[in-house]
Order: sequence, then structure tokens, then C-alpha cells
Amino acid sequence: MDFDKFINQVVPKNRIVKSINPPISDEEKKLFILAKDGTKKKEAIITIGDNKRQDAFFVRENMGKGPYHLFELHGDNTTNLAREWITHISALAKLYYEYNILSKYMTFEYNYTFVDKSRKSQDFPMDIVIFEPGSKNMILYVEVKKREKEVKDLLDYLKNNKVPFISDKDREVSYADEIRKAKYLWHTRVKYLWLVYPDNLKTPEDNVYEVIYDTKNRKIELKPIGNGIRYITSKYNLGH
Repeated sequence: MDFDKFINQVVPKNRIVKSINPPISDEEKKLFILAKDGTKKKEAIITIGDNKRQDAFFVRENMGKGPYHLFELHGDNTTNLAREWITHISALAKLYYEYNILSKYMTFEYNYTFVDKSRKSQDFPMDIVIFEPGSKNMILYVEVKKREKEVKDLLDYLKNNKVPFISDKDREVSYADEIRKAKYLWHTRVKYLWLVYPDNLKTPEDNVYEVIYDTKNRKIELKPIGNGIRYITSKYNLGH
């Protein structure tokens, strides 16, 4: 089914839809439909709708959870597409259908809990995580953004700042998201990072980095990897 036609079918009843910003890319539309419908050889990885809301979606049981919702409801009679979910789903579909990573190694919206020496805990909700076969070690962290500027802001922050401490504020400051993501990387020690936004889904190999942790200077260095996703998939034997 055509993406736009499908989205129009699941708009919450009696709601006026606000404009989509940024627009959905052709690559996202293709990958979203793949995730919803599957192929002759590979099953769908999301299901849409439940008895409460037709825009609810669930990620396949061994990959994620749900329900999530494709639309955000406002106090008036308006609604808007939860834009980032489309990119989330598209990135998951890219890994599963095009790079053939086995579903048992992937987790959608993974919640990592960090516990410090004083037993205080902090949750790190990570968009998509790939695990090393046979272990709980994180190989790849996929961070999804709506715009290229958000990716550049994170890259600039990591390049020019030391890693914040777990106690540092990550709310109500202009660069709060960058602080949180730096914490995620530092405390999970994930090996690779893929930064995704709608316009780079066609060329993900250009946006994959090896994460290098400089513990002496409390810095994170991101080293670009050519042929990134394919390199990781081959190195760790993640595919079929």
C-alpha cells in the first residue's frame, strides 16, 4: 500500500492533521511499508492498530514492544504525525531487510539502566541497539534525529566538550539532548554509533563511527568508518 494513503487511513478520528515537518523522505516511505508489510521471504516487523487506537503500532516481540502511536493528540481537535517514529521504524527496517541483521540481535527503544557506586540509577532510553551474538555487550547504538542539524550539534558537542558527569543536569538547558547522549555513550561503552536522520537513510555508510573512549581526558572521539554497517555486520557475523 502507498505510504501516504496508509497514513491517512490511521489518522485519529475527528482530528485535523497539522503539516508534517520535515517531510517524509521517499526512502522512509519505502522502508516503513517494508516494516509494515514484510516481503515474501521476511515477515513484517511492526503491526498497526489495536482496539483503542488505529494508529497504535507494536514492534515484533523479540525486537521491541508497544504500543507506540504514530500520531500525537493535542488538547484541541488537532493532531500531528509523531515524525521521529517514522525514522525510527525506517532505520530498523534498513538493518533488518537490507543489511539482513538477525532480529534476535536488535532491540527497539532499549532502556539501559546505569547504576553508580552509590547505587543511584539513571535510565538511558536508546533508540535502537545491536548486541554482540552470545553476549549482552552493545555493538551498535543507533541514534535517530529528525534533522541533520541535530546530528551536527551532537557531533560538535562531543568534539568540543568533556563527557558530563552522571549528576550533571540534562534538563532545561539548550544542549540537554547532547548531554544525555554523551552520558549514554560513556556509560554503556558501546563500540559503534550510527547517527540517522531522514535524508541520510539512503547512505548510512557515511554516518557510522567507531566510538573511542579517552578515560584520561574524559573525552569521546568518533572515528568515521567506511562501509560502516556492512563492516560491523561482517565483523560480528550478525546476518543470515
